[in-house]
Amino acid sequence: MLQKVQKKRVAMVVPNICNLDYRVVKEAEALAASGYEVRVYCIWKPGIKLPVQEEINGVTYIRREWNLIGLIKHKLLGSPYPSDTVRLQNRYREGAE
Repeated sequence: MLQKVQKKRVAMVVPNICNLDYRVVKEAEALAASGYEVRVYCIWKPGIKLPVQEEINGVTYIRREWNLIGLIKHKLLGSPYPSDTVRLQNRYREGAE
């Protein structure tokens, strides 16, 4: 009987949009090439012409608007998502800038 082997997962968090951070990109791609499932969590800002989520060379880049106040409310009040994150997801679905 064959057992399904799960890939080891790696998450990287960076305080930038990660399109020009070559140190992070090289490390993430090297891990992906070695068989790891890699996700890089980056910042998204209004006006940036990058997708909220994309996969490049086996690495998934997830960009979110970092809102400190929204995150504190999320932790203290138990709201499902900071309101800016919901607006960002809706804006991305609608294709608006």
